[in-house]
Amino acid sequence: MSFYIVFMMVLVGVQAYVYRHICRLFWPERKRLWIVITVLSTAWLVATGAYRRVAFRSVWLDGLLWTTYLYVGFLSVLAVLLPFADLADRWRRRGGQGGHIGVTHDAAEPPAALGRRDLLAQSPVWALTGAVGMTAAGVVTARSGPRLERVEIPMRGLPRSFDGYRILQMSDLHVGPTVHHDYVEAVVRQMQGLPADLVAVTGDLVDGRVPALERDMAPLRELSAPDGVWFVTGNHEYYSGALQWLDWVRDAGW
Repeated sequence: MSFYIVFMMVLVGVQAYVYRHICRLFWPERKRLWIVITVLSTAWLVATGAYRRVAFRSVWLDGLLWTTYLYVGFLSVLAVLLPFADLADRWRRRGGQGGHIGVTHDAAEPPAALGRRDLLAQSPVWALTGAVGMTAAGVVTARSGPRLERVEIPMRGLPRSFDGYRILQMSDLHVGPTVHHDYVEAVVRQMQGLPADLVAVTGDLVDGRVPALERDMAPLRELSAPDGVWFVTGNHEYYSGALQWLDWVRDAGW
């Protein structure tokens, strides 16, 4: 319970910080608009979190969760970029300029200094633009499929029989509203094409309940390796009914 209280406090704080900046930038005359937006968006996220626990799938629900994930990603990136915009604005103000966006020019200042201050005055806009671009890049990267990384781990005292032993690790697949059957099937096909002695699935495999994801998870039943497929739960399994997923894993032969 204490985790959720802390989580909600952080969530509300981040949204309040972001929306205060956005409202001050676009609607400076509406002093308390950021409070209203923060309350409404927090209520939306809480409701969406409850929907993640349902045991059915629908196009509308998937669309809602897609929108929520994009929003949370965008919000997270913007919350990281905005402090830099604050620093830039403080630096500009320290140079003798007041106000928030508007810049008053001293006729004695050289054009280069004026240009820099004009640019710094728009730093919140640059933060917004950067957040949109980085969120879009993140979506493209996430949808392009898993990246294979080969890592050789030297171990002193390892028996000769294990020299060259190959473990194929797969993590954070997050089968659910944004990852469906076709994507999972492509991942399994890629994994089965790799020479591995053992497969390790290390958590955050799902974002949803067993009945809702049975069809999307079906290709993973085909995973195999000479020394078996081993599974470790992640935190997202515990959000999605961990005991039921452990039963599914055993039934799949892992």
